[in-house]
Amino acid sequence: MDWLPQLLVHGLYIVFRMKNFTLTILFISFFAQGGNAQTALKTWQVNDSLSVKQITEHVFVHESQLRLENGSKVGCNGIVYVLNEKVILGDTPSDSATTAALIQFIEDSLNATIRTVMVSHFHVDALGGLAACHAHGINSYSHIKTPKLAKKEGYIAPVTPVVSARLQLGNTEESMILFYGGPGHTKDNVVMYIPAEKLLFGGCMIKCINAGYGNLADADMKRWAGSVEIVKQNFPEAEFVIPGHGNSGGKELLDYTIELISGYEKK
Repeated sequence: MDWLPQLLVHGLYIVFRMKNFTLTILFISFFAQGGNAQTALKTWQVNDSLSVKQITEHVFVHESQLRLENGSKVGCNGIVYVLNEKVILGDTPSDSATTAALIQFIEDSLNATIRTVMVSHFHVDALGGLAACHAHGINSYSHIKTPKLAKKEGYIAPVTPVVSARLQLGNTEESMILFYGGPGHTKDNVVMYIPAEKLLFGGCMIKCINAGYGNLADADMKRWAGSVEIVKQNFPEAEFVIPGHGNSGGKELLDYTIELISGYEKK
């Protein structure tokens, strides 16, 4: 690895404590032979139930807390894609209050407005905040199966059902793709891909490293691994992979999910 002596990485954490939230900046400087590059990745603790973490220049992960029936909490991921003061949201927090806080944060701190929300599947950790989105005039997209499944569970349903979609941010060529690879965690689960960022949001279809099976109440265990393989084949250039729960990573999350679910089938 001859490049190692040519590359030095320096990190500095700066924490600002403000009235309504805490802002943490991880400032990383890369000094390489022939030049240097700098990037600052920010993390906001919006409130006790919501944090926002910058992943790339234009993409942020929002993590909220879902309270389970046994009283425990689980962190739930979604994404915020920001370009030219416009936003496409990938999944909502699980309740209206936290979603309203996310909308306010995006407007106040990112100086942007949400135009669209894409929903990955019909469970509450993906669409529980749709009422707040609709109240703000935000259109919602999902797989064509999702509205019926959501209504059956008593949830607010997405407005615009599609088989697949490619949504642009304003008059730019930048877009986010809603893609259905087949049943897995649920029969309607989709992933979202941002070509310009090489970033895949897998929702609950994709597991973080070392995760267990999770909620299998609506899962198709026989077809899940094959559906992830289809996703992998369609987005081979993906470099960032965001799961529905837990830590982000790269394409190894797709391989881990395939291995995990394939192991279940062999039991």
